[in-house]
Amino acid sequence: MPASYILRNLAYYWISMLNISYWVFAPNSVAASPLQEGRDTYILAAGLVVYLFGELANFNTHVILANLRPRGTTKRGIPKGFGFGLVACPNYLFELVSWIGVLIVTRSFAAAGFCVVAWLWMQRWAVGRELRYRKEFGAAYKPHLYPMTPGWALPIRKAKE
Repeated sequence: MPASYILRNLAYYWISMLNISYWVFAPNSVAASPLQEGRDTYILAAGLVVYLFGELANFNTHVILANLRPRGTTKRGIPKGFGFGLVACPNYLFELVSWIGVLIVTRSFAAAGFCVVAWLWMQRWAVGRELRYRKEFGAAYKPHLYPMTPGWALPIRKAKE
């Protein structure tokens, strides 16, 4: 990864987190207001469940990806397992699911904006990864219609031979 990308990513995450923190911890924010009996408790619980599911599924996906390449070789296997039958890059999908959990808990427009920008970037990366898989594995790889988000297909051009 080029150094400029590292600086860009750091700036993006720091600015986003400062923005989210300001709006979540402001005295008049929804997240800082006292809980209303019943409704808010369910919203918080649902957000926490969504967040934990996303994190655990993302961890599982990363374990699968880490085990694709046998030690001492450069050969990589075709990713298979939970999520890979649905989309090409479930790690990006589950990362987004985690952030949606944060959005549910915070109910912040700043968190919503972060989710949208993250989705756009990861969707773009997922298209590139899908094309790389098609080129690397050829006929052995079953192409995915959805790179990252089920039901949302960006046009994927044919991988160059």
